[in-house]
Amino acid sequence: MAVGDSITEGGFTFSVYRPLLAGKLRAAGIDFEFVGSRGQDPRRHEGYGGKNVEFLSTTVPANFAKTPADVVLLHCGHNHFGIENQSPA
Repeated sequence: MAVGDSITEGGFTFSVYRPLLAGKLRAAGIDFEFVGSRGQDPRRHEGYGGKNVEFLSTTVPANFAKTPADVVLLHCGHNHFGIENQSPA
C-alpha cells in the first residue's frame, strides 16, 4: 500500500513513483499488488494531494482495515514544509 500526499497520488502536471516502482518489481520477478481505497487497478493507493500527516493518520487506518497490506510505503511530511512551513509533529 502506497500511503502519502501528492507525491504518492500523482497529478496532471507531474509523475508519480508508483508506475516506475511497479515496472522495477515486475522486472525483478516479484509478484505484487498495489492496494488501497483510491485509484484504479492495478495501481490503487492511499495518496491524498495537499494533505498533511495528521490527515493521513485519521483517514488511512479505516481504509487499511478494508484493504490490508503486507507492506506499506509511507511518503509524507512534505506538505508540512512546502505548504504549512512547519515541522511535522
